Amino acid sequence: MSIVKISAIKCLSDNYVWSIVNGNEAYIVDASDARAIVSFLEKNSLELKGIILTHRHYDHIGGLEGVISRYNRVKVYANDKTFNGADIKVKGGDIINIFGYDFEVLSTPGHTDDHMSYYCKSLKILFPGDTIFPFACGRVLDGGSIDDLFLSLSRIKKLPKDTMIYSAHEYTIKNLDFALYLDRDNVKLKIRREKLKNQIKINDGISLPVLLDDELRTNPFLRPLELIDSPIISQKIITEQIVDKSEKELFRVIRQIKDNF
Repeated sequence: MSIVKISAIKCLSDNYVWSIVNGNEAYIVDASDARAIVSFLEKNSLELKGIILTHRHYDHIGGLEGVISRYNRVKVYANDKTFNGADIKVKGGDIINIFGYDFEVLSTPGHTDDHMSYYCKSLKILFPGDTIFPFACGRVLDGGSIDDLFLSLSRIKKLPKDTMIYSAHEYTIKNLDFALYLDRDNVKLKIRREKLKNQIKINDGISLPVLLDDELRTNPFLRPLELIDSPIISQKIITEQIVDKSEKELFRVIRQIKDNF
């Protein structure tokens, strides 16, 4: 099996396009900014083989046409709602092969109705786009629903705990502040805060990837039932006279609080 290297390409204000590199060939996940992507590929003398798209938001596909025009043999992997000109159309449950590694296409709607994530069991990695971030999850936009988002995160929660998560934005510190706002006495959160500050300092401002097991312990959207006694959530429940205290309803409450944070 070939050895691959995964690197971040910084794009726009806070986006990451993830490159999967084997020798002098590369695939990328999303195409935010053609100039940044082409610069990275040329600097590292890489031939672009494929572009894997997660969803249709402009900050994820805005550089697509520019990259395609520069690398006209590149193959684009996407579903029809994301990009109807895809060379290889994907849907949940499909398998795509990258440098000998099988990636499962996971249907993860919620942030948008077309959202796809890509999981490789043998490499223990997940490219979730905007579905999950360290300490948070994506907003509900563009045909997505809170029910779909809850189910998508439930699906991610079931992946092996040693999965590394390569989210598509650098939102970590802002999201960590929110997690501490809800759960200020959580020692695990405070320990992660110090570790992440050091990681960001020595890693060119990049906090990713993160370990799923750490997220299961500290991401409020993956543990809503554990936060039912949070003063912030308790007050919201009282104010809105919420009777249903199921995991899904608490998830909705946390997402609503985050939207206004």
